[in-house]
Amino acid sequence: MGFSNPSDVGRLGHRFQALFAHATSGKSAVADRVQRFEPAIRTNTEVYNELGNLDPVGSASDAPEFRVSVEEYVHNCELDLLLAGKDPASDTAWNLVSYVNNGVVTAYLLERDNSDVVQGELEIGNCVVSEIQWSWQMGQPITARYTLEGRAGKRYNAANVVHDTWGAFDTSSPGAIKIKDARLFLMGVTAGYRVYRLQSFTLRTAYRTQVVREAGNRSLVGVV
Repeated sequence: MGFSNPSDVGRLGHRFQALFAHATSGKSAVADRVQRFEPAIRTNTEVYNELGNLDPVGSASDAPEFRVSVEEYVHNCELDLLLAGKDPASDTAWNLVSYVNNGVVTAYLLERDNSDVVQGELEIGNCVVSEIQWSWQMGQPITARYTLEGRAGKRYNAANVVHDTWGAFDTSSPGAIKIKDARLFLMGVTAGYRVYRLQSFTLRTAYRTQVVREAGNRSLVGVV
């Protein structure tokens, strides 16, 4: 068996695009200013042994769990609103509790080659938000990191992708925002409540998620 030398030797970050869709609201959007998109599959594999035998006698795995973490430079609130079940085009505010019971989200990662031809797509479906972290660091862009727990994962080839065209990016919002343009107030938005000489600030919200399984099913039932 022989192998041919591929002409496509590697793909940098600009060949990938992150998209999110909210099942309940029906809204979807390209995630702009993304710096990291990290999908992961977790499997619990147990190895079985027996008395008098030096070698394992077998192994078995539970249904895999899927997770995706995405980090973006804060530039607007589009992704926050989308994940909270709001309409990014018309809504302007949300609460942290909005993420809890506002339906499920699907995360996509679209891939194209150096000739801009779509080559495949990764899908992590039936996701719920498990953690959000906003970070302000002196000298660095403000970042937001979202972690989602999903029920199923799929990989599509070029002929079966969900999105066969590259989505449009936001070209009107800032590229990023630094901490010099952010002020922290405690207790009230007046000069007397402002925090001075601040160098860093992190706001983290974690939601308790539970994976649901059932007998006779090799896939997860869901994540709540």
